[in-house]
Amino acid sequence: MNNLEKASYYLTKRIQVCERLLEEAPTELAYAKRLLVAYGGFALFCMNHEQWEEAIQYAEKERELAETLYPQHPEEIRKDLHLVYMRLGVLYQELNQLSTAYTYLQKDAAILEILYQASPFQMKVKETLAALYLQLGALSIEREKLEEAAEYFMKGEGMYAELIETDPANEEFVEGHKTAKEALELLIPLL
Repeated sequence: MNNLEKASYYLTKRIQVCERLLEEAPTELAYAKRLLVAYGGFALFCMNHEQWEEAIQYAEKERELAETLYPQHPEEIRKDLHLVYMRLGVLYQELNQLSTAYTYLQKDAAILEILYQASPFQMKVKETLAALYLQLGALSIEREKLEEAAEYFMKGEGMYAELIETDPANEEFVEGHKTAKEALELLIPLL
């Protein structure tokens, strides 16, 4: 058994243990969160090895569990839901299923907006949301939705401008702002 097979075997065993724990105590949130992490970890492992179908299979399991838990535990599950929507958006984008990717990334934006509203000074959430707006803008262009793309690029540009105010030397913030601004300059004459 090579290292890749060993890693896959142990990650699969981890999932099985977590599934059994949750079956024995279905109301135990800690077990459910462990299973979310196990599904997500295996999906990432598969993504890193370009096993796209298997990655989608486990990311979808992660999504189903997170969406089931979210109504009863929104505060505890919100970040998990953000991660799985982001993961599925990236996966479907990799497979050139743009409509499905867009749907998941929109759901991710909705969750991130809630997280941002809850703590607007948390830089990482703001940075992630700004980058996601640019990604949604680019996907909107690919889907030939130019007005929608412009809206996302405007949101991204505004958030990056705010981020630059807090850290003017951050190259990622400057580059994100520049990208959004350039996209808008190209889009606006087309609207």
